[in-house]
Amino acid sequence: KRGKTWSCLYYGPSGTGKTTKLLCIAGALGLPSLKMVGSRAIDESSLFGKYVLRNGETVFEYGPLSLMMKYGGMFIFDEINMVDSDIISSLNDVLDGTKQKILDNGEIITAHPLFRFGESMNIGYAGTNEMNLSHKSRIQNKIKISQLSIEKMTQIIVKETGLDEKYANQMAEMLEGFNEIILNEGNETTQRIDLRTLLNWANKTVDLEGDIIRASLVTIISELAEEDDEILNLEDPRQIMATNGAASTVMRQIVSTFLTEDKDANT
Repeated sequence: KRGKTWSCLYYGPSGTGKTTKLLCIAGALGLPSLKMVGSRAIDESSLFGKYVLRNGETVFEYGPLSLMMKYGGMFIFDEINMVDSDIISSLNDVLDGTKQKILDNGEIITAHPLFRFGESMNIGYAGTNEMNLSHKSRIQNKIKISQLSIEKMTQIIVKETGLDEKYANQMAEMLEGFNEIILNEGNETTQRIDLRTLLNWANKTVDLEGDIIRASLVTIISELAEEDDEILNLEDPRQIMATNGAASTVMRQIVSTFLTEDKDANT
């Protein structure tokens, strides 16, 4: 609030609320916010601005980071460690004591007193980069967010979807096992199940009037079956379970957990 701490990093597993916490900080401070999600496609002009042709004239268009610096607000760099290291280095002038940046149009921006910078990242996931020390030293607060407890995930699922607490708890309990299966039998580069996936599963279950297994096919299983040529029909749990791989193993776990004795085995 005083402006003495104006940059921070949240890091930890996917789906633990890192970006949400940054948005909450912006809201608590009454600041507008702009979010950019890191990727290899981001270059310096994506952040700070570039010349564009508009109505037959060449004009300079400010990037999201330049706008927050110029007018005040929180810039949120989500999954910043997906960005190339030279782009990270371009932030050094912004994050040191001067809080300045020279744009391509020659303008020198000195950050507004209400400028804030927040970033988040998942550590150790495929496709991420190691953050260089010069960048990390410029971030004032570095906060580790741990994996949410089963109890907390259950509460979130119930609140966000209205699913019965018993089923929400069973879903939350299965998350760690799902990702262990991906680690051993799948591809952690392209496959990931987190709280967001569980929320999709729970919402679809409510939409399908409690059919948890059918709901899992288009949420949980579909996440795992994209590159599996053995799976011919995502509407048939039996065919999925007859294949090999992460989708098959996860499907068997879901069926064994939620297919109760009094249900038709052909469901």
